[in-house]
Formats: sequence, structure tokens, C-alpha cells
Amino acid sequence: MLLYVDEVLREIAATAEYARIVRQKFEQGRPAEELLLDAKALHARAVSLDAMMPENADTGNLLRHTHFMVYWLDRDDIGSCAQDIVDIVDHDLPHCKAEVEKWSRELVYVDAELRDQVLPLLRTKQFDSAIRKAFVILKARLCAKFGLDEAQDGVPLINQIFGANSQHMTHLDPGEKQAYRDLFAGLFGLLRNKFAHNNVEPTLSELDTVLSSINLCLSVIGDFRREQEDPF
Repeated sequence: MLLYVDEVLREIAATAEYARIVRQKFEQGRPAEELLLDAKALHARAVSLDAMMPENADTGNLLRHTHFMVYWLDRDDIGSCAQDIVDIVDHDLPHCKAEVEKWSRELVYVDAELRDQVLPLLRTKQFDSAIRKAFVILKARLCAKFGLDEAQDGVPLINQIFGANSQHMTHLDPGEKQAYRDLFAGLFGLLRNKFAHNNVEPTLSELDTVLSSINLCLSVIGDFRREQEDPF
């Protein structure tokens, strides 16, 4: 997910740089014919950016402004769209950046409990503690979801849920059940045990892998929790 956020922000920055160049051309008094080519290119970038944006994050008036630029420049009317490029540079693209940053900051794609429990640890860079906390949450939710004894843990717990003779997750075919069993058991065996029993500082890649994988696991078992909306 971090790669996705970085890529969207990079595209916003590149579009903003191009828009600043187009704005300079307006200020230099370049002819409408030349500006039209730039406006069409900028509009194409705006359409691409709009498609890249996260769900519930918008591009504001960006597309409307680029559309008007193309419309008026195609009619050799620079004056009617001169303000559009100013608004794009000063307002629309900064708005896009703020929307992505807000979406990422709220982590709406992460289970609500997982997010609330690990964020304080991430802020203080206690990445090993964040990983341990994430596995505590996963184990507790597995036990609660399937009514299993909390004394169960690790691979034995996973076998209770995804084992060939398990009465849980019966909607899965045997191949899928085995694959999920391997996924969950691998997470506990390779990553949980590494940071639970050793004084090891995780890399950001390991941290991201653990949190995204546990987030997926909570979704797989049908226990993904979203932030409850304030009714008032």
C-alpha cells in the first residue's frame, strides 16, 4: 500500500510541475495554438490522475478546469481560461495531494482495531512491538470468531480452523483451505515467532508485510472491522 500511495503522490507532483510550466507559458503570452497542445496534454494527465486516486478521495475541480482550458483555447480564447491554470496550480493539485495524504493518514483500508492498536507504536517507531501487537489481535480474533480456547496458539490454532478435518471455513474447497492454512501458518511460523522470541529490529518491509497480511487474514475470516460512524 505504501508503494501505491507513493506512486499517486509522485504522479501529483509530476502533474503539478507540468502545470507550473504551462502557467509560465500563459504568463509569457504564448499563442493559443501552442497552449492548446499543452492543455490537451495536461487534461490527459488529469484524467489519468483521477483514475489513480483512492476511493473517496477526489480531484476537486481539476478535470473541470482542464476541460475548460481545452474548450476555450480550441476557440482561440486565452482570456476565458487564463484563471483555470492558476486555479489548477494553486488549488486543484494541492487539494489532490491533501486528499491522498488524508486517506493514507486515516488508513481506511486497515481493520479499525488493528489500526487503533498499532498506530501509537508506529508513531514512536516501536516496529517490533507493533508486529507483536498485530499478532495478538489476530490470535484473539481467530479464537473469538471460531469459539476456540485461547490457550490454542500458532500453527495448532491454525490447524483447528483450516486443517483438512476442521469443521470451520467449510465454504472453501480443500485446495483453498490448504492454501489459507499455509498462509496463516506461515505468518505465525516465520514472522510472529521471529519477533516474539528474538530481539530483532524489523525492517519497514517486514513491518508492512505483517500488517498488510494480518489485515488480509482478518478479511479472509470475515472479521474485518470498519470504524463505526459517529451517529451524532
